[in-house]
Amino acid sequence: MKLTDRVYKTAPPGPKVRKLSDGQGLQLWIQPTGSRQWRFAYRLHGKQKVLSIGGKGITKISPADVLVTLRRVESRGRYETARRMRSTIGAVFRYAVATARADNDPTAALKGALITPKVTPRPAITDPKAFGALLECIASYDGQPTTRTALLLMAYLFPRPGELRQAEWREFDFDKAIWSIPPERTKMRRPHRSPIGPYREQRRPPRLCARRALVRAYQNDELVGELSGPVEGRKRWLEHFGLV
Repeated sequence: MKLTDRVYKTAPPGPKVRKLSDGQGLQLWIQPTGSRQWRFAYRLHGKQKVLSIGGKGITKISPADVLVTLRRVESRGRYETARRMRSTIGAVFRYAVATARADNDPTAALKGALITPKVTPRPAITDPKAFGALLECIASYDGQPTTRTALLLMAYLFPRPGELRQAEWREFDFDKAIWSIPPERTKMRRPHRSPIGPYREQRRPPRLCARRALVRAYQNDELVGELSGPVEGRKRWLEHFGLV
């Protein structure tokens, strides 16, 4: 159940900490003394963690409050992270203003208050040999198989990271060698079709094609975003390529 402003103000305390859920990990903790704090529950590396996000209502947060939080991030040298945090906080407040939950966006007063990070240009690899070396490195990457597969597909298909991360198996037509990305996941909000190339075995890792990378994901039960499916569906794809 979503918590309303009235519940926040009137919910009584108990003999122990009272936890009221607002959904998706956001909780209101009411102490026996009556003080109230917002907490965000999440999991990291399989362990439950809780992040304290303060006890103020959104209408009482000032530019100085936001700046104190951002300065803590800056003090660790995370300048770009602090700038992104300011942008995200601003988006939350602008939504609050639009829905009559707040009167203003405190981040507007912080323009120019944060340290500007030094940008290091990272030009694209255009030399064929250098690109081949990159693919060699990706193919020999010994980390998560999901990461390796995603990097290969990024190199072959040129999707936006979010398009690949949220892809589903049903979007791939191996018979026509086409990946159809639905409009709700594209930047221009219109369907996008990307060829995935023919399937063929290659000896040299740099020459792996996109279709082969996808098939390997099926073989190894690797997940790329929502690229998961029932065992029978996976078997049908493998039979299609003569791999079982």
